[in-house]
Amino acid sequence: MWRTLLSVTVLWLAATAQASAFVAYVSNEKANTVSVIDTTTRKVIKTLKIGSRPRQVAFLPDGSKAFVTRENDGKFSIVDTAKLVVTGEVELGKAGEIKPMGMSVSSDGSKLFVSTGRGKKVFVVDTATNKVDASFEVGDRPWGIGLSPDGKFLAALSEDSTKIRIFDFKTDAWSDWVSEPGIFGFPNWSMDGKYLYYDHDHGGHTTFRRIRVGETRSELVADIGGLHKYAKAPAYGWSGIGPDGSGLFVRDLSSDEIYALDIQAP
Repeated sequence: MWRTLLSVTVLWLAATAQASAFVAYVSNEKANTVSVIDTTTRKVIKTLKIGSRPRQVAFLPDGSKAFVTRENDGKFSIVDTAKLVVTGEVELGKAGEIKPMGMSVSSDGSKLFVSTGRGKKVFVVDTATNKVDASFEVGDRPWGIGLSPDGKFLAALSEDSTKIRIFDFKTDAWSDWVSEPGIFGFPNWSMDGKYLYYDHDHGGHTTFRRIRVGETRSELVADIGGLHKYAKAPAYGWSGIGPDGSGLFVRDLSSDEIYALDIQAP
């Protein structure tokens, strides 16, 4: 069963709590801004000027800070979510060579992981100091990434979105995890860290799937062929997993609506 969450006209959505109300941050890549939307009234309450081609938005667990990657600047911006102001930026490398794209925050909020596309690296940033602690090579141009809740693994989409790779922090090594025929969408971990969820398109048939840690074969969660996503493979529209386990998707029904799908996992 579908539940409408929000109507938007742009590309990326993430939500946090502010003053006991829920708001959504939506990046506008062409306008170089982020819109902050009250999900109750569905009104834009603030438009933040960010930088060249803002991509993903990520939050500290307590919602006090938001981070926004700026693909064409080689930087990401820091937003105070209480004051709704940009408070700083962090440069990861030379613009054009380092292209910040995907982000994932550790469960304790201490580390921010940032993928860099053609930069072929993932940077690890200390969120208290906003300093780069480390970086490591990925190989393929990484974009969508997801850190497991227990911090043991980092999942990443390959350059052409044809496989999901996984970094094991214990062995300090990357390996190919899922290489099924087709195109993969955004990786999202379950709250317990046992499963990774993702969109998958094979021959025009789109599904929402999951794979259990330690296994190499995925299982079907839902057929989303009639979803009318606003983008087609390999440039997938956003998807995610809500705190209650429901799947979240962007639909193109004349106003790019974000919907929640109540799903019953296999």
